[in-house]
Amino acid sequence: METDMRSSQFSEEDNRRLEEILLRFRHEGAMNLEEVDGFFAALVCAPVLVPPSRYLPETLGDERREPSWKSIEEAQSFFDLLMRCWNSVAPD
Repeated sequence: METDMRSSQFSEEDNRRLEEILLRFRHEGAMNLEEVDGFFAALVCAPVLVPPSRYLPETLGDERREPSWKSIEEAQSFFDLLMRCWNSVAPD
């Protein structure tokens, strides 16, 4: 069975959606999209695998506060987009 790679690619639309979410949290020190991309590139090159539980809070800035999501679906969408962004940066 052949896998449809288009569903897992990080598209321009995904890029735009992730950027919009990050901009909402910019006042709390969240990274912008370029910073996330560079951060992920650096983590991919690290000699040890850094688990998402360690690096995901960094993307949203203020670790002392839980981000205020509009819904569970929005939070899930954000983390899905971040993981797909990670996969677009990480080598196969």
